[in-house]
Amino acid sequence: GDKVRRVYRILCNTQLSTYRTSIVPEAKFEYDLSPIAMSYLEVSRNWYDYSTGLLAIIGGCFTVIGMLESSVAFFSKRNRYYLS
Repeated sequence: GDKVRRVYRILCNTQLSTYRTSIVPEAKFEYDLSPIAMSYLEVSRNWYDYSTGLLAIIGGCFTVIGMLESSVAFFSKRNRYYLS
C-alpha cells in the first residue's frame, strides 16, 4: 500500500577552539531537529506504466534518429548536386 512518511532534517554543529594549557578542554555535542518537516507519499506504479514509458522513450529515439538521418541525406544530396 501507500505509505506517508515524515522526514526531519538533523543539523550537527561543530566548532574548533584553542585552549590554554592550564584549562581542561571540553567537548560539546549539539544536535538540532529542524522545525520544518517534510511529508511525502510513496505510491507504487503498475507494470503498464513502466512499459508505456519505455515504449515512449524508444519511439522518441527512433523519431529523432529518423529526422537526423533524413536531414543528413538531404544535405548530402544537395552538396553532390552543387559539386557536379
